[in-house]
Amino acid sequence: IAAGAVEAIPVNSPLLQLARVRLFTGQSLVVGSVRLPPPSIRTDLWSPACWQSHAADRLDRRQALHEVIKSLASVSAETPLILAGDFNAPAGDAVFRLLRPRLSDAFMSAGVGWGGTAHNDFPIMRIDQIWLSDHFQVTALVTRKTAYSDHRMVICDVILPPISTSKP
Repeated sequence: IAAGAVEAIPVNSPLLQLARVRLFTGQSLVVGSVRLPPPSIRTDLWSPACWQSHAADRLDRRQALHEVIKSLASVSAETPLILAGDFNAPAGDAVFRLLRPRLSDAFMSAGVGWGGTAHNDFPIMRIDQIWLSDHFQVTALVTRKTAYSDHRMVICDVILPPISTSKP
């Protein structure tokens, strides 16, 4: 949700939607919505095929996030950036190292509570996340049960300090 003009940014990826938001203050930022491939759900841990499936799944997710990052390369490092959505990987997974140092996990700055989002009735994993460039100050982040999704909603309040226009 943004107060200002929103303009779609074309990307060549089904995993990502990007938009430029021009705030009423005149500042501009880019917001991305991501959904990485869902994980393999197998519990036959005694089977080598189970572990091979999980390994292939992790590689697929890593490759998908590389695709997202490649699409973000067109966004200048000076532009405030928010990347949020269903990453389909639990918090702390090694795949998130690909987002650093450009972005950081908003929950680690100001998350309240457990933070789990999947599934709505029994949220044991935090797979829905918000990652921000260092332009933002996170003031609060919570998750809330929803009526129309199998995931909990992530609510994050941020401050985007005004860009200084004074010259030294």
